[in-house]
Amino acid sequence: MWLLSTDSAELHWFAGPESVASEGGYAILSHVWVGGEEQTLQEVKALVAQCQPGQSPRDLVSSKIKECCQLAERHGFKWVWIDTCCIDKTSSSELSEAINSMFRYYSLAEVCYAFLYDVPTNCALYEGDSAFRNSKWHRRGWTLQELIAPALVLFLSAEWEAIGTKMDLAKLLSHITGVEDVVLRLECPVEAIHVAKRMAWAADRRTTRVEDEAYCLMGIFGINMPTLYGEGRLAFRRLQEEIMKNSIDSSLFAWGPCKSDARLTDTQPSELAVVQETTIDAHCPESFIFAPAPSAFRKCGATYYISDVEKQREYLRNRKKSSEASQADIELFRGLNLTGVTGIPTFTMTAYGVHAHIPVIDALGLKIAVLFCFRHGEQLGLLLHKCRSTPDPNRPLYHTCYSFGSLPDPSGAISSLDAYRLIPVGGTLDNLVLDGRRVTATWQHIFLAYRNQSPPLFVSINRSLESPFRVPQSLVMKLRTTYGFELWDSSGRYPLQNTSVWAGHPARLVDFIHDESGEAFQVWLGYCDAATSSRLSRSHASRGRGHWAVAYPVTSTTPARPPPEHVCSSDHVSLWRDGTKTFGDIEGKVQLSFSTCRMSGDGRTQVLDIVLDGCIYLDLKAELDGTRVQTRPPIGRPSSIPSTSEPPRPGAVTSSSSSSTKATRRQGVY
Repeated sequence: MWLLSTDSAELHWFAGPESVASEGGYAILSHVWVGGEEQTLQEVKALVAQCQPGQSPRDLVSSKIKECCQLAERHGFKWVWIDTCCIDKTSSSELSEAINSMFRYYSLAEVCYAFLYDVPTNCALYEGDSAFRNSKWHRRGWTLQELIAPALVLFLSAEWEAIGTKMDLAKLLSHITGVEDVVLRLECPVEAIHVAKRMAWAADRRTTRVEDEAYCLMGIFGINMPTLYGEGRLAFRRLQEEIMKNSIDSSLFAWGPCKSDARLTDTQPSELAVVQETTIDAHCPESFIFAPAPSAFRKCGATYYISDVEKQREYLRNRKKSSEASQADIELFRGLNLTGVTGIPTFTMTAYGVHAHIPVIDALGLKIAVLFCFRHGEQLGLLLHKCRSTPDPNRPLYHTCYSFGSLPDPSGAISSLDAYRLIPVGGTLDNLVLDGRRVTATWQHIFLAYRNQSPPLFVSINRSLESPFRVPQSLVMKLRTTYGFELWDSSGRYPLQNTSVWAGHPARLVDFIHDESGEAFQVWLGYCDAATSSRLSRSHASRGRGHWAVAYPVTSTTPARPPPEHVCSSDHVSLWRDGTKTFGDIEGKVQLSFSTCRMSGDGRTQVLDIVLDGCIYLDLKAELDGTRVQTRPPIGRPSSIPSTSEPPRPGAVTSSSSSSTKATRRQGVY
């Protein structure tokens, strides 16, 4: 590892943290990177040659490095580690080694300086809207392990003045970050916390590179794996695979929408893939065993994995005494006493799918895997449905998630399907209840589908230059990376009938859904043959022919079918000024713009562009890039600080939307 000398800011190489022990150890810096201000290892090395007589590199380094070196020197340390300039990022092997070792670097440091550039010295820490609570440091992915790993964390203001230590501020930090204060005070080892709960700590944190969503969590789960920048979200799947190999904690799979109760009387269960040839299973994140991102665990802060039946009973007794999770829960599961266990669920990666040996309930037309996980006093079951494209009928492959509601009518429209991944199944393994009835589970070997890669950026109408519209891949990527919207193209779910080219009718729906919040907006595209008839002017027909479009933000359950007809006088693109029109209101505005596709020789094809504005979309953008001021703690975090000197944040609210809202919208847009 590279370390900076605090007296001169010169870089020196050491074999590892242990090699510095004879020299009094080292300090380490935790901070948020500020673009354009950070110096690399090569830049710091080059300063040696630039020094004038009587100068040292410390006189020429950035103010952040200089202040850190000076503070560490005053505290008696000869060495300090700063990630920006102590890792040679031009070497992929050195970068991978540093990322795999970073948790150890922080845990073995004598002190970690947490520099908060956006917090003034005189900040009132416990006020509801304080700069400390809203610091960007609390919302970055890498700073989670930098908070947990070191024994001593000293928080510093923008003026490099001490604010307090992790020990002093444990209650407040727990309220802000969701990390239990017993973990922050080192009274409970991080490995004693269940997998789903640890994932929930990272649910609202952001990283610049999508791969870092996984890499920044490796130390928290005790995982080492190669780093491969460019693999995208596959990195997070690989992390989950490694966790699965090294832990029996099945709370790794206890994420996604949960049915609030197990009453099925008023609902009709139906498989999520209700049409034989649909490709929905290949696109719905909840249909796969592994989560797509840490954000999927946002509501998992109160999830516990309990394999021992006796401990399951004790947990339920504790929950009857108190509705809140307690220290007693953590103490109960600190060790895995496996006496009384009738079996332990096992999961193994295969090329076919995840091979699971697990108790399964087959009752009331449902297939439910018992996860040995509890939330709010109830055991959770994982809803399953058989994959329609199972390669081997003798070894059925199952997707997770199930829908409850009405089946499609002959026209293909689906009405109000609520998709869920989890369902409560009563208490202990020997006392399972579904729909108010006692049910039993049998141990079975099943195969569970896992996603091979991120959903494809596929828009079916782009297959031909003769299509009246194109939705550029660059637009889909822009909406994903800027706002977090994923494409749901209804025309790609059902095969086009009798033709390989869409001519513009019937209308096609291009649906964009934000998985985390459930927000969505829809764009209807179509071609009107009446545009060339005598009912419309010749200029209208020549300027834009019959292209029409409508867009609107979704604020409630979407209609089940396209509108029966458009309004020629307002929806035809040729009548819009500069081919642009804005839909929606101040809460959410969707601006559509069209230009002629240059690849299309006759100018028939119009290229779509979308610009989003309004409070809803600006908030989503700010949340994604980490600049949004948090207005409420994520679900699963403590709702208040149990101390009169540390009041809860005023105005805190919880989400009023049901856990299935997103699924309802997704299933109703065909």
